[in-house]
Amino acid sequence: GNYTKILGLLNKENPFFAMALTAGSNDNGEYLELISFSTSRELHSKFAKYMAPIEDEKRFINVRFNLDMEVTQVSYKEDGKEVIADREDWDYYCSGTVFNQFYFASAIHATIHVLHYILTAAIEQCTKHNTSLSTWAMPYDENIAIKYIEVGLLLIKPEAGKTLEDIDVEGEKPFDKSPDDYIVTGKHGFGVKSGTIDNYLKEAWINWGHCKNVDDFMEGFLLEDLYKSPNGKEIMKKAGILGEFNKQAANIKPFAEELSAAMKESDKAAFEIAENNLKKFLENCGDHVCDIDNISSWVQLVSITGIVHGSTLSCTRCLLMPEVIRWREIQGKTWSHYDCLLMEQFATAQGMEVGRHVLTDALPNAIKKEWNTSLIDPKVFGVMKKYSDLSHKLKEESKAELEAKPEFFQEYG
Repeated sequence: GNYTKILGLLNKENPFFAMALTAGSNDNGEYLELISFSTSRELHSKFAKYMAPIEDEKRFINVRFNLDMEVTQVSYKEDGKEVIADREDWDYYCSGTVFNQFYFASAIHATIHVLHYILTAAIEQCTKHNTSLSTWAMPYDENIAIKYIEVGLLLIKPEAGKTLEDIDVEGEKPFDKSPDDYIVTGKHGFGVKSGTIDNYLKEAWINWGHCKNVDDFMEGFLLEDLYKSPNGKEIMKKAGILGEFNKQAANIKPFAEELSAAMKESDKAAFEIAENNLKKFLENCGDHVCDIDNISSWVQLVSITGIVHGSTLSCTRCLLMPEVIRWREIQGKTWSHYDCLLMEQFATAQGMEVGRHVLTDALPNAIKKEWNTSLIDPKVFGVMKKYSDLSHKLKEESKAELEAKPEFFQEYG
């Protein structure tokens, strides 16, 4: 593939990739860039912070884009110095940057699973007293616990002491393994020095736990480094960063507020019990870890992180691209056992359930439990249907635009 073009598209459309961008300007105009290292200044972006513990110097690559998201400059680190790459080598280094960003995305992706485990357990427990509310909440908790377990088995070294390490499955202890063997936090995975990013993942979780609305998440985490860049917000808009994502995200706050108001109107007492229970549940998840205290904030945080999480599907294919995976150990001569283990993570793509989406009002192809929405108060369900229809309309409009450009599919798939 043409990784100079693929890299630009992923950073324009995928939130997991766009969160690594910063912006700037010089005599040649405004630009966006991916900075993994600097030999002359201290870096403060999340991407640079997560890249710093990478042990292989060859992984440190910087890429600059114009506002059409075309690559205009690539540099790499060699013997502690920054070297400007020749144009004929751009594709090679851009494939390495895709791998670096996929590592960064995987770290955030895994942490979202942990967030969703806590939040969905909370809403499931806190709505049991009311049929309408518990029916509304039911789909949120489907398949969440198994993903949480998978994170602790494969991606992030859990800190639960002997509790997990002593679990025995047919004579084997799946949680009792070296910290090096965890894909996200271990050196045999994406190549980070084992255990060095664990605190960054905790910081991200706590950051999200204090987001009361979509804007808090977008400005305080997802696009924080772009917004902190000089004129970053304006540059981002000119470049069309996250155009379709932002259309969907714009529906979340009004959806959450209207949904919450409808719940309160339908049964004020049940609604207040649910919110009080939710506040108490999350307060007991750790000191100052999460201060979500109402259903509107809960819906906004679950929804915005849910849309981000859904974007995994558009970049997971990178795991099967040899030009990308080779960067796990770029100086290796043959494919290793650890390369294959990383590629096997592509199987997570099978977790998609047709018909299930963030603002859904029906599960026509439910794999497990059927969802009897007739038990949901009509006012509440009316809000759900309204925003499900709005979301679907946006998707159909985007699909039509893509289908009108067959050359786009030929180029990107």
